Amino acid sequence: MNVSPTEVQQFQRCKRQWALTSANGLGLMPRKPVLVLEFGTTIHEALEAHYAAGKPLLSAYQDRSMELFAKLADNPFFGEVHEEFTKTFADGREILVEYEEWYREEDAYWEVICPEVVFSIPIPGTTHGLRGKIDLLVRDRRSGRVWVVDHKTSKDPYDERVVAYDFQFRAYVWAARPLWPELNVAGIVVNVLRKMVPRDPKENKDGSLSQDKGIFTTPHKYVEALKARGLGTKGYEDHLKWLKEQTSRKFFQRIWEPMSNENIGSFEQVLKTEVMTAGDEWADVLKEPSGLWTVPPTVAWDCLWFCDVKHICDAMNERADVDLMIQSTMSEEKYTGHYDEIDVNMDNAQEWLAAHQKGGAP
Repeated sequence: MNVSPTEVQQFQRCKRQWALTSANGLGLMPRKPVLVLEFGTTIHEALEAHYAAGKPLLSAYQDRSMELFAKLADNPFFGEVHEEFTKTFADGREILVEYEEWYREEDAYWEVICPEVVFSIPIPGTTHGLRGKIDLLVRDRRSGRVWVVDHKTSKDPYDERVVAYDFQFRAYVWAARPLWPELNVAGIVVNVLRKMVPRDPKENKDGSLSQDKGIFTTPHKYVEALKARGLGTKGYEDHLKWLKEQTSRKFFQRIWEPMSNENIGSFEQVLKTEVMTAGDEWADVLKEPSGLWTVPPTVAWDCLWFCDVKHICDAMNERADVDLMIQSTMSEEKYTGHYDEIDVNMDNAQEWLAAHQKGGAP
């Protein structure tokens, strides 16, 4: 059986959620559009088109946003969330304007090796395989080292201390190294876009621009506000320096995490243990479709905010009409993990890389 890093983590968190929603389980998806999921996916797709195909970032985001809204127009639940979607996607445009300005100089050093790729690779010592999606492979022209890039949208900042031990991030580096050993992949770049819109600076009564540190914005947006008022940066140097420091904390993070062979070797042992431990249970559950209904839940605070099937889980616990609940709230389309079409494996990785290698800056 092929599993993804996310699926392994999901199984660890709650076996019932895994059984109901994973690609290897029932694959249930809610009929009501999920804003967090759709927004994150749209940002990912825009970044992919920008870095891999060289398309202007805002243009790519606009195209994908319009495609999504056209698709959701026929969804009977979309009216309930339309206003929230509209505001969030408008905020997304503001975020990307500042993102592009913030990383304009650094991105010039990125040599894009290959675009988004879906991989499948056997897990040594098991009968299972790991599948996943690498967002980007880049070479940093300053050092010549190659990195896996993973785009993330997040409400909260990422803790840089845990990136080296994150299951998903280690999985991508673990997979990339044997697929393309000649690249000597150094580690991972976690490219975080915070879901925070930079605020407009306030104008003082004397026509100058406020240097209030309670107003979080970016240096670019602040300088644009100065220009709009015919002001220069003289007298604002210290505040602009402070804003630069805050931008890397409040709005964007780019965490470069080298991963040693020892780290990745220990990850492989963890992966084998987790998959082998879960493997027998997976097999038993999947032998009979009815087995999925016998999987117990893990009751935790995550149930309140991290589960799209809590209402179904509750119905199962109360022995209510679960079938009716599924028919009325869940989509007829089943989740496949988006990995139903694998791009690369150990047999074709070199050929695929040669065909898709880009060798240029976005």
